[in-house]
Amino acid sequence: MKRTRRLVVLAILTFVASAWPSPAKDQSPEWQPIPLEEMAVKDCPNDPGCSAIILYREENDDNLVGTTVESYRIKILTEEGKKYADVEIPSIKGCSRVTDIVARTIEPDGKAVDFSGDIFEKTLMQKGGSGFLAESFSLPILGVGSIIEYRYKTWWPPYGGSCVSSWMLSALPRTALLSDSWEVQRDLFTRRAVFSTRPGNQGGVLAWTWNGLPPGVEPFMDHGLIKLEVRNVPAFQREEFMPPEEEVRERVRFFHVDSTAKGFKKDSSDWYWKNLGERLSEYEERLSRKSKALEQAASGTFDAKDSPDVKLRKLYARVQKMRNLEYERERTEVEEKREKLKENHDATEVFKHGYGDSYDLTLLFVALARSAGFEAHIVWVTRRDLMFFAPAVMTPRQFTDVLAEVNDGSTTYYLAPALPFCPFGLLPWEFTGVMGMRLGKKESNLIEIPSPRSEDAVIKREAKFQVDKDGTVRGDLQVVFQGREALKRRLDNREQDQSGKRKALEDEVEGELPLGATAELKNTPNWDSSEAEFTAEFALTIPKFAIPMQRRLLLSPAVFQAVKKYPFQTSKRLYPVYLHFPYQVIDDVTILPPPGYTIEALPSEVKETMAFGTYEVAYENRDGALHLHRKLVMQNSMILLNLYSPLRVFFDKARAGDEQEAVLKSESMAQAK
Repeated sequence: MKRTRRLVVLAILTFVASAWPSPAKDQSPEWQPIPLEEMAVKDCPNDPGCSAIILYREENDDNLVGTTVESYRIKILTEEGKKYADVEIPSIKGCSRVTDIVARTIEPDGKAVDFSGDIFEKTLMQKGGSGFLAESFSLPILGVGSIIEYRYKTWWPPYGGSCVSSWMLSALPRTALLSDSWEVQRDLFTRRAVFSTRPGNQGGVLAWTWNGLPPGVEPFMDHGLIKLEVRNVPAFQREEFMPPEEEVRERVRFFHVDSTAKGFKKDSSDWYWKNLGERLSEYEERLSRKSKALEQAASGTFDAKDSPDVKLRKLYARVQKMRNLEYERERTEVEEKREKLKENHDATEVFKHGYGDSYDLTLLFVALARSAGFEAHIVWVTRRDLMFFAPAVMTPRQFTDVLAEVNDGSTTYYLAPALPFCPFGLLPWEFTGVMGMRLGKKESNLIEIPSPRSEDAVIKREAKFQVDKDGTVRGDLQVVFQGREALKRRLDNREQDQSGKRKALEDEVEGELPLGATAELKNTPNWDSSEAEFTAEFALTIPKFAIPMQRRLLLSPAVFQAVKKYPFQTSKRLYPVYLHFPYQVIDDVTILPPPGYTIEALPSEVKETMAFGTYEVAYENRDGALHLHRKLVMQNSMILLNLYSPLRVFFDKARAGDEQEAVLKSESMAQAK
C-alpha cells in the first residue's frame, strides 16, 4: 500500500530501467511519396477555413516487444496552422519513453528538407517520481501550403515489467491489466488513418469495443493483426457541458480476456467481474483483517450508548482527521527521508502510523466499521468526470477510486472517508450515479451508486440593498453553500492561504455582478470543516446599477443575473448536455428605493416547469421595498439530445424572467401631477 500508488491501485508507475528491452535507433528513415492529390489539398471537407489537416496518419502497436510506432503527415492551410509545426510527443515518466524521432518539411513547391534541429525534453506535469513528459521540437515552416511529417517510436515495458507492482501480480490474473486504445478522432480533420495491433503472448483472447465509428467501419483480423482504416474523420469539436471526451471521441479500446478462466462466456462479461471480484476481495480481506488494535480503536471512538448512526459518524470523523498524503504538499526526496514516513502494509498499520493515501484510509474505515460490528465493504468505482464504466470492457483499469459501503442496520451509506471536508453521507459528484464493484467475502458484484439529488447541491443568496438617487446600489449579501457546493469550494481552495481564499470568494461574487461592482468578504468562513454548510458574508457596491430616466429609476431586481451568460444559445448540438450534478440556486433579494422614491411598476411573475428542471421568479412590494424571490432547480445530470430544444426554451424563459425591469418613481413627480 505504497503512497506512490496514488489511489489508482490498478495502475502504479514504478519504473526500473533494467526491465526495458534495448531499442535500436532507426538510422535510415524511408519516407513515402506524397500523392499529388494530397499536395493539392487546400481546405477541409465540411469545415471551410480550417487551419490544418491531417493528410495521413498511421499507428502500429506491437504487444510482443512493447512498442508503438506513430507517423503523421499534416498540411498547413492558414497562418494559424503554423502552430502545428511545434511538436510535442508525450510520454509517462518511468513507464514509457520515446525514441527514433525523424521529421521533415515539404515546401509548397515540393522540396523536402529533413529535420536536423534539437529535440528537448519538457516536463508537462510532475508528481513525486512520476509525471508526464514531452519530447519537443519545432519544424521550419516557410509558408502556408507546407507539409510536415514526423515519425517516432514509443517503448513501454511488456506486461510483467516494472510498470506493474508486485502486489498487483499476486492479486490479479496475468492478463487483467493490459489495456490499450486507438484514439481515432483528433482535433484536426483526418483524410486517412490506418491502425494495426499485434497481440502479445500473455495468453487469453484480445477483445475490443469501439464508439463513434461510422456504420460499417470497424476493426478486423488480418494475418494475426487487428487492423482498422478510416477516411474523412471530422475534427473533434468540444462543447460546453459535454460528457467526458473519452466517451464521445471516435475510439477503439482493447483488453485481454482469459478464455480459460472459470465461467468464461464469450458473449457475457458477468463471469469476468465475478472472478475479478473474488480475487480483489481475497486481497482486500488480508489487508483489512481484524486485530486487537483496531477493535480497541473502534470501541474507544464512541460511547456504548450511542446509536448505530452516531457510531458510524464518529468513526468517519476519526478517519477524516488522519493525514491523507495525497492532499499534502509534494515533498522532495530529501524531505521524505527526513520525515521517515513508513509504508503501510495493512489497515492496522494505517491506524498505527496515522497517515496513508486514499485507499489506505478508506480501507481503515471499513476495517474499523467491521470491528465495531457493522457490515462494511470496499467499493471500486470509476470517476465519471473521466469516463463511464462499461461492463463489456473487461479490464480493472476502468476503476479509478475506492469508496466505502456501510450499513447501520437500517440505512446503507456510500462514503468517501479519505476525502477532506466531505460530510458524512455525501459523495463528491464524480462518484455518484456510477457503477462500482462491491467486494465481499462471500460474493462480489457490480452495483450502482445512487444518483445525485438537487437538494444536495444548493446555493442560497440573501441580500438587502439600498438604491441611491444616482443609481448606485449598496448593501449586504449572505451566501450559503450547501452540500456539494460547499465541498467544491473547500476543495478548490484548500491549497490557498487565507488571503487567497478570501480573494477567490470575492472574485466569484463579483463575477456575478455588473462590471465595476465590488464585494468585500466580512466574515471568516469555516474552510476546514466537514459541515454540510459553508457561509460567506459580503458588503456589496454596484455603481449605477439603476438607470435614471425622467425622475424615474429603472433596474432589474435579478441582481445576480445582470451579466449572466446564459447557456445553450446555439440551435444545434453535437453531444448530450452533461451538467455533472443536479443543483438549486435560490435568491431572496430586498431592494429599498432611494428616499423620495416609490415603486411604480413590478415585473411579472414567471413559472416554468419541465422534466429536467423548474424556474420561478416572483416580485412584490413589501411595505415600500421591492422583494424578489427566484429559484432555479436542475433535476438531471444528463439531458439527451432529444430534449435539447426544450432545454433551450427553458433557459430562454429564465433569461426573459431575469431581465425584467422594475420602475421606481420620484414622489416629487407624483406630487407635481
